[in-house]
Amino acid sequence: SFGPGWIIPRLRNLKEAIPSAEVELRMFANDPSLANTIADAFVTANKVVRGFSSVHLFDEELIPVSLSGRFDDQPLITTSANRERYAADWNAYAGKHARKLRQFDRRQFIPCSHYVFALELAKADMGIALVPDFLARELTSTGPLKMMGRETVRSGRSYCFVVKDARKDEPALSAMARWFAEQAALMRAPGKA
Repeated sequence: SFGPGWIIPRLRNLKEAIPSAEVELRMFANDPSLANTIADAFVTANKVVRGFSSVHLFDEELIPVSLSGRFDDQPLITTSANRERYAADWNAYAGKHARKLRQFDRRQFIPCSHYVFALELAKADMGIALVPDFLARELTSTGPLKMMGRETVRSGRSYCFVVKDARKDEPALSAMARWFAEQAALMRAPGKA
């Protein structure tokens, strides 16, 4: 979700800010080892290991979205689909905002594995999805989905820009780290998306 929801909308700005930057976007099904053989820099939500420097970008906030924009009897779309933590996203949301959702009583959940699936299910009018705010903002400002209030809940993921310690002072990588930090700060500034 970070690629299509955060990087791609800002890619033109990155190329304008750092014209010499060569950008190749990759998404991995499993977490790759952080190594120069894969990339010079990474954005990850995983723990940063020894030998790497990181710039904290932001903590992921989830926001409910749906086609109708109402919390009526719509199913809840969850990306917490494993048995041990089933619907943990919605449980955290309801707990943080002291909401009693009727869907919990009837166990109306549609499980899926990724935020992009949850977003597509919401667009297909299948229910209410909890998705990262950066992923939802474009579709709620211009498109079919509606944000259901401003209440968010943290997912537990923190995004970081990461480079190898030995390379962190290279001009291109330093410029890239500054750009990512500036963009993250702009995103969280009051009145900004």
